[in-house]
Amino acid sequence: MRERACAVIVVAGGRGTRFGKKKQWQYLKGKPLIAYSLETLEKHPLVDAVFVGAPEEDLELARSILKKWAPTKGKGVYKGGTERKDTVYNGLMKASHYHIIGIHDAARPFASKNLIEKLISALTEDIDGTIPVLSIHDTIKEVEGGLVKRTLDRKRLCAVQTPQFFHRESIITAYEKTKGEDSKLFTDDASVVEYSGGKIKAVEGEALNFKITTPSDWQTAEKLLCQPRIGWGYDIHRTKEGDGIWLGGVFIPCGFSLTGHSDSDPLLHALVDALLGASSLGDIGEWFPDTDPAYKGKESSFFVKEVVKQIKDRWCISNVDATIIAEKPKLSPYKEKIRQNIAELLGITPDKVNIKAKTKEGLDSTGKGEAIECVVCLTLL
Repeated sequence: MRERACAVIVVAGGRGTRFGKKKQWQYLKGKPLIAYSLETLEKHPLVDAVFVGAPEEDLELARSILKKWAPTKGKGVYKGGTERKDTVYNGLMKASHYHIIGIHDAARPFASKNLIEKLISALTEDIDGTIPVLSIHDTIKEVEGGLVKRTLDRKRLCAVQTPQFFHRESIITAYEKTKGEDSKLFTDDASVVEYSGGKIKAVEGEALNFKITTPSDWQTAEKLLCQPRIGWGYDIHRTKEGDGIWLGGVFIPCGFSLTGHSDSDPLLHALVDALLGASSLGDIGEWFPDTDPAYKGKESSFFVKEVVKQIKDRWCISNVDATIIAEKPKLSPYKEKIRQNIAELLGITPDKVNIKAKTKEGLDSTGKGEAIECVVCLTLL
């Protein structure tokens, strides 16, 4: 073990009273909220181990998330206590053989690598702990019963964040000393050390390292992570004798049909692949294999709806741009109906869907009318 080996306890025992549900497990733009912290800690060169404290009923879920997002440094999940202080103490017992112990709230997803490094580096032998703080720029008043009692000197006040780092002996001793004390006295881990006579050093925190407490905070986090994901889908189907084809879930009467296992809708198949691609979920053949008799003659709208169910809680569909490449039939009369139908299948407004129709000027098999191709590009936010 390194001389200054460091373990971080991620406290994830919250019940989500103010938020309305356990936010630590909810998906924020593609991954659980707690995963953002786990991923940062996993990649940090000064962190050696990560532990997660979770409610008893969520232990298996927490284990699966820790394994995925901190596969090397994730050392264990343990049962939390009735109070945050109890959850932290249980974690201290798990991490008691590390020299430095950090404690971080799962509801703060944006603590940066640089902030963690500053806090650990500032933990010298002459102090007991380091905490990130932010200066207060607004006027602060003490209010009681709706009436202002006094104005406080904001120059001496600051807002405190996590992670907080401590020497092992300092934090464990402090928690041992305060057993039986009212938990309301301790709003963070540094206050436990302070109460026990320890010395805490303040390090400049980060404005983005805010705690997600309310649905409004969640919306702010979503905006910060609003980097688009692009999906691209392609499909081609040969023509055969028949009386019509399906494109975008719309039946178009014509003098031929398309080959395929399902209803052979190349536009919806390309759409499914674009959705799966943008959300890193594989391809249509993995989800709905053409060797499965359950999908024989199946409406392709079913495939779209199933994939939308998988991604709707993680992503928003920003826009869809589709191109149908066919020599025939003439698609102008059907483009608007296709557009409306795709919008309905995706649960978005038609203005977010664009449908184009092109020919290949008689070139290759598609240009000779032997096949129809479709290409779909879309973005998720």
